[in-house]
Amino acid sequence: MIHSVVINLGYGNLYDGFPVVTAGLWSVNNPRPQKFEGSLPPAPILSDLYRNWRLMYQSLCDRLTTSIRNSADDDELEIDQADITNISTVDFYDLCQQLQLDINNWLESPGIISISRQLRALLNPADEIRIIIETQDTIIQKLPWHCCSFFQDYPHSEISFSRTEYKRTSKLQLSKFPRNKVRILAILGNSQGINLEQERRFLESLPDSEIELIVKPLRQEFNDKLWDSQGWDILFLQVIVKLRRKRE
Repeated sequence: MIHSVVINLGYGNLYDGFPVVTAGLWSVNNPRPQKFEGSLPPAPILSDLYRNWRLMYQSLCDRLTTSIRNSADDDELEIDQADITNISTVDFYDLCQQLQLDINNWLESPGIISISRQLRALLNPADEIRIIIETQDTIIQKLPWHCCSFFQDYPHSEISFSRTEYKRTSKLQLSKFPRNKVRILAILGNSQGINLEQERRFLESLPDSEIELIVKPLRQEFNDKLWDSQGWDILFLQVIVKLRRKRE
């Protein structure tokens, strides 16, 4: 069964809390929604953890990118482990775990737990569930909601975000290139250890799809394909990066 859950957080924020939280549940076979109310307490720690996570993630990415650019081997990128230890990957992992733990604890606070219990009583793990969170808080939209226990228990759920105010569009702007197939651009940055023919057969076996596969493209070819005038529905990018220990 397909359900839609719209969770409105109102005009609260992580520093002041969300005093009024409403959750509406719609089902395909029943157009009349069910509505539940609750609240969420302030959680400034989530904002701090997110900012620390973002800074650490960006630092790790910048260091890895620098190492890749300095690599002299074009066919196989080998990155010194010493190059990425100034910012400990263990510390980053611990920070990710702490952020996930604090989000789950926040969503189990007394003011909101009743909404969770009522939704779980009405939903089945096999159901397709579309969850929309309406909020003005930009940090809320950036938190790793997919790590919450609810999404682990209901694996066919997906989440999206919306502002608390919106209007219906009178006319949808359709693509200039209407099509019946999904356009997929597949880019392989390294062919070593990859069965290209097997990869190609797999991609071409996807139903109702149009596949473009390019291997180790030059910068200009990459740009030309990426910005194709017809656009792409899915971008598949595979890059192999191997770590090696620093040589004595």
